[in-house]
This record gives sequence, structure tokens and C-alpha cells, in this order.
Amino acid sequence: MADVLPDYCLGQPLARVDLQVVCPLLFRRVPPLPWPPTPYPSITSTTTSSANYPSRGNRAKPSSALEMISVIYEFRTYCLKPGGIPGFEHQFAAAAGARQKYSKMFAFWRSEMGRLNQVIHVWPYESLSAREAVRDEAKKDPLWPPAGTTPFFGGLMNSEIYRPVPFMPAESPLGDHRYKYFEMFIDTYSAHTIGAAVDGWREYAESRTKLSPMVGCWQSEFATLNRLLHVWAYDSLDERMDVMRQAVKLDRPEGMDHGLVEQESKILTSSVFSQI
Repeated sequence: MADVLPDYCLGQPLARVDLQVVCPLLFRRVPPLPWPPTPYPSITSTTTSSANYPSRGNRAKPSSALEMISVIYEFRTYCLKPGGIPGFEHQFAAAAGARQKYSKMFAFWRSEMGRLNQVIHVWPYESLSAREAVRDEAKKDPLWPPAGTTPFFGGLMNSEIYRPVPFMPAESPLGDHRYKYFEMFIDTYSAHTIGAAVDGWREYAESRTKLSPMVGCWQSEFATLNRLLHVWAYDSLDERMDVMRQAVKLDRPEGMDHGLVEQESKILTSSVFSQI
């Protein structure tokens, strides 16, 4: 096969170029791939058996990927139209009781500082499979999802899955006290540094929680990766300022700041039907 190509690079007159000679690979016949494709070796083969991983011991394998996380929290963030929060809360409150027949809501917050016109509701589940089962049952309820909320939506709806860090208290440290303000921090770390950050936070939290109660601390699982989300409660914004002035004087373990690449903060208040 031959073709006529202009040789612009060398500034030569038009030359007849045999492409089969110049680029033989273009015309090389590639043998067809076998079909059906050869399957990958089974994970139960002797080369990948559990005997090669003695550290795993006799730990039972999960029956599916949905059961690999024991406790999770779903953070659902809705961006509403300006002025839409009161109307949305009214409609949501009317259906919240029906929804909580299937699983309890951890918190319902509205943004006061930071990105405005947001509501954040948090739902804990025993596992991803439990979440799926609960949501399937809740959808059968005639009162859920809340009616009349659509006109208030003005932007994105976001759902993220977090899991509690090992030092997060099993019981709420807030007791029966109703705090007025909550601050949500989201710290993003570079790859492979989140483990050191959690270890650092474990040590730091012992002194930090003496200044104000920590509502919870979570690590991202199915969300933007390498994130720590922690929420703190205050009776007033003045108290928050006093606490922050004291907090900057506390010793911060090295792992807390190593790999920290981005921080975000927002001030929240809770709705009347929120658990906290």
C-alpha cells in the first residue's frame, strides 16, 4: 500500500511514501483475543488461600461487601433556596416521626455560618445492608419521604457515609442539655496520612473535650477520602470564641497536622425535632 504525503518537516518537495515501509507496525496483524476471555485465577486457589495470611486468623469473612462496615453514619446535606429552610423543616417535621419508626435520626442541623441555606440530617446504621433494608421499608410508608418539600430545593443533594473513629464515645456526652450552637469541622488529609491523624486526634481529644463537648468524630468511608469530620457543641458563640482561644494553646500531636491539606468549618443550629 502506498500513499502521497507532503514532507513538511524537511521542507522537501512532495514525495511518494510507502507507509508499509515507513510504519510497518500500522499494518502488523494482531492475533484476535480469545473468546470467551480466560477467567482470572480463583481467589480460593492455593496461591491466595487464607493460609498465606496467618495474621487474619480465623476471622469470619463478610457475606457481602455491604456488611464489611459494622457501624456507619450517613450525612445527608440538602442545599435549599434562600429562605427555604423554615418551610422545608415544617414539612420534614411532619414526617420525621414516621421515618423514625424504622431507624432513629442522630441530628438535624441547619447552617447559620459558612455556606447558607443548608440542612444536614444524620442517620446511624449498623451496616450498609441495614441502611438499605431500612430505607426500603421506609419508602413503603405513606408519610415518607416528606410531602411538599420539593419547592424548597435549590441546589445539590449530597449523601456521604462516615464511620466513627475508635475514640468516639459510645454514649452522647451532651446528656439532656440542649446546646444552641454546633461547629462542624471537616479536615482533609493527603494520601496515607489519615491513620496518623486519627492517632493524633485520639491523644488530643482527651484535653480538647475538657473545654467543650465533642458531639462526634468520624472518618470518611464513602465520601471524599481521607477526611475527618468532628462536631463540637456550645451554648453561645461567645463561649465558642473563648474555647478556641484556649484550644490553640493545647499541645497538638504531630500526626494531627502532618498531611493536613484543607480545612472547612460551618456553624450550625439544631431543629426542634432534632435529637441533639
